[in-house]
Amino acid sequence: GLLGAHSISALKGNQYLFIIGAINVVTNIVGNAVLMNVFGVAGIALATTLVYAISCVLILAAARKLLKSELNR
Repeated sequence: GLLGAHSISALKGNQYLFIIGAINVVTNIVGNAVLMNVFGVAGIALATTLVYAISCVLILAAARKLLKSELNR
């Protein structure tokens, strides 16, 4: 997660970080609303955990894409 975010920033991919951050916010709000009604406070924790997992996947995918394009130069 954090290493990927630093890699993206170093490769001038800050727009990816902005988009991923926006996706995280929306996913967290929707996840909290849905899962809170089903599981209560545990649902909020579950939604946050899912957002972190999704964020890691998106960050690693973006870092991989940027690294591939940088290596192909």
